[in-house]
Amino acid sequence: MVSLRSVPPISYLYRVHPNFYTAQRIVGVVPLIWLVYSANFAAAFVLFCVLAITDFLDGDVARATGKVTDFGKFFDPLADKIYLLAALILLLPPTFWAGSTFWLGCYVLALEGLLFETACLAYFFPKSLGQALGANLFGKLKAFSQVIFVVLLFGGLFLPPVAYYSPPVDGMMLIIAFYATLSLAGHWGPALRKLRDTRQENTG
Repeated sequence: MVSLRSVPPISYLYRVHPNFYTAQRIVGVVPLIWLVYSANFAAAFVLFCVLAITDFLDGDVARATGKVTDFGKFFDPLADKIYLLAALILLLPPTFWAGSTFWLGCYVLALEGLLFETACLAYFFPKSLGQALGANLFGKLKAFSQVIFVVLLFGGLFLPPVAYYSPPVDGMMLIIAFYATLSLAGHWGPALRKLRDTRQENTG
């Protein structure tokens, strides 16, 4: 059976170093912000989709080609946070930040900060915490739900039916908060058990 990775033009994407895709997400945030502020939403949407594709590519290319680097381990989660949070903050309606949902937004931002700190700990302490604090299913579901939410927010700007049929903004943010909470718990549950076992071994 022929793998899709070996079929052009997909195969060309796997010849690029994964760190290039990670860097593109970081650098691409600047034009993304400019396009949104310029009300060029169609171009901003296309750019966001490109950044989302690189989000998938860098990790998959790194695993497929064996090019997992320290740069990628540290900057991949940082790049994800930067482009997704920038898009969400820019596109959320002002009414979201004016009402009681303001605290929901703050909670999501706080969770994202804690998740990035978790990724930093996994990077700086790979032997003791790296495996326990690695990526989990809920983190992937959170990122996927964020991408879908941003796509719906973009669609609502230039396709009125999308805005009409899209789920409520606070409902989507609740989903993101739910997955982010489970992701954080999924990281720190095993990590704390590992630290406890290591302490018992050292004292035993």
